[in-house]
Amino acid sequence: MSRRKKLRQNITREPTFEIVNCIHRQPYTMVEVRVVYDGVIHEGFGFSKVQYPDVWDPIEGRRIATIRAVKDLVDSILWKQDV
Repeated sequence: MSRRKKLRQNITREPTFEIVNCIHRQPYTMVEVRVVYDGVIHEGFGFSKVQYPDVWDPIEGRRIATIRAVKDLVDSILWKQDV
């Protein structure tokens, strides 16, 4: 299992992991996630947009944006560890 995948699994199981903000403005959705990891607060942001001919679905938009926010969060943590 890759380092990125292990970190993603560990982060989403952390008790401090939370979805801080979710904003829907048709056709966009934005999600902000936050976790305290190794004593530091980290944030990630994800966005989604519905494309024609798909139908607007805020639940699906939130799901996609959350996946992207977690990916951003993992990238942020890995980047800080590598610097």
